[in-house]
Amino acid sequence: VHVAWLGDSRVLVATVVGEDSRIDLMGRPHIPAEPGERQRLEKSGAELRSAAPPGGAAAQLRVFVAGEEVPGLSVSRALGDYVASSLGVTALPDMAKTSFASTPGLVLLGSGGLFEVLGEGNDVLGTLLNRGRLLQLGPQRALGSLCDRAEEAGEDVTGLLLYWPQQEQQPPSLGRATEAHRF
Repeated sequence: VHVAWLGDSRVLVATVVGEDSRIDLMGRPHIPAEPGERQRLEKSGAELRSAAPPGGAAAQLRVFVAGEEVPGLSVSRALGDYVASSLGVTALPDMAKTSFASTPGLVLLGSGGLFEVLGEGNDVLGTLLNRGRLLQLGPQRALGSLCDRAEEAGEDVTGLLLYWPQQEQQPPSLGRATEAHRF
């Protein structure tokens, strides 16, 4: 399985064997506050300054044309933003490759709002397994539970959950190789 993400979307890859689980990869968001992202943006002439989004949310570092009020992006990687591309905002995603051939697990790709509410890897995985009851009710219900929780907190969210359950004929294992690539 190959998965790519950019902007404030994130990816979580986890091994799930019965009641045992572990995070294999928790992707970082592409935001101006990340040192490597910031360096690329500043080298391209972007002005980075803290600004609050509409609606009274907390201020965050945003990308602007020097001396202007545009584009005001809160991400350092995005699809289809021509103005921002001249400022170092790129459409190159991070990518991960994993296999579920011998080990059961999941891949969750979610928008920034999903992870803002649910937190980091173990919190999200715990919500999927416990509140979402992934093993008992399946991926559709588990993902629905995650999205419901984020929407209750006022976030507009999108998620994709791929789940490979444990095969009864295979001996369980918590070993998997996951590669992640940052461009």
